Amino acid sequence: LQFHFPRYSELPALELYMDQVLGIVNQSLRIFATDGENILTAAMVNNYVKKKLLPPAVGKRYSPKHVAHLLFICTLKPVLSVSEIHALSVLECQRLPAQEAFNWFAELLEQSLHSVFAQGQSGAPALSQSAQEPLVRAAVFSFANKLYLQKYLVWNAALSEEKNTKKAKENKKHPAEA
Repeated sequence: LQFHFPRYSELPALELYMDQVLGIVNQSLRIFATDGENILTAAMVNNYVKKKLLPPAVGKRYSPKHVAHLLFICTLKPVLSVSEIHALSVLECQRLPAQEAFNWFAELLEQSLHSVFAQGQSGAPALSQSAQEPLVRAAVFSFANKLYLQKYLVWNAALSEEKNTKKAKENKKHPAEA
């Protein structure tokens, strides 16, 4: 309930080396780690760069923008694929400037965690029949939300492709037709 996701202004303003970036991301998201494992490794960062989910470092240094991208990616990677995270990031940055989108995401994450975990604040009973129902509801609700997001991203990609195809056809018209 006390989790704080960093806002863009709280990220280090200076450029950082890989080990510093890993430390910041892993420390910021340590509450999400299981069995003390790191949320982010250097190999993961390199993979995100290869898949164009993250811009490459400039002279082995990472900017606050890189850190923000990595926090966003690492928060969503347990539930979304890399391509889905990329598509969602693109959509969000079309709606808001990147820093505002990041801060909005941070606030929404904190509100969502508080809403979900506050339900169990009254003391979690032993897993009886009545206690199992909210767990199953949470699982089904998670599935429904993930499916909704996946279907929307596929629909949006198809719509964008259709617009691009239409523009390409219009550009191929004979000059006299234009």
